[in-house]
Amino acid sequence: MPQWKPKIRRGEPHDYRAVVEVFQLAIEAGEDHYSEEQRSVWKSSTDNRDRWHRKIRDDHFLIAEDETGKLIGFGSICWDGYLDVLYVHPEFQRKRVAKTLYKALEKEAKKRQYDRIFADSSAWAKSFFEAMGFMEIAENEVERKGVKLTNFRMEKHL
Repeated sequence: MPQWKPKIRRGEPHDYRAVVEVFQLAIEAGEDHYSEEQRSVWKSSTDNRDRWHRKIRDDHFLIAEDETGKLIGFGSICWDGYLDVLYVHPEFQRKRVAKTLYKALEKEAKKRQYDRIFADSSAWAKSFFEAMGFMEIAENEVERKGVKLTNFRMEKHL
């Protein structure tokens, strides 16, 4: 029996609410890596509704859906090869959704002849990026609303 794969499609403005829901649930599931305060600040980035609408409209923004059409993950790559977001609903993590999204984003980057893809990965997602062939370039400490978060600049040459 073939392994189940999510359906991948381009994001649309009407996806905003479901994107925010998956984003917040995915971050909340990271309690082993980030404190409640850190997760709360991270999740508050969805308060900037205009930024998210621009991201869906302007980036190569992909949606993963299950067999019922429910949004279960999303990812985006910018014009310069920056992989800005890649999130999967907690119920669908470790089911190849992130990998399927990533491979579709990488395919687009190659089509656009980017020489690399780079990302700022959470501690939680770092092993995923390494499994996809990324190398750690730097460890960063960012501050949001007075709260410090650590992430890792990851890069993959194409």
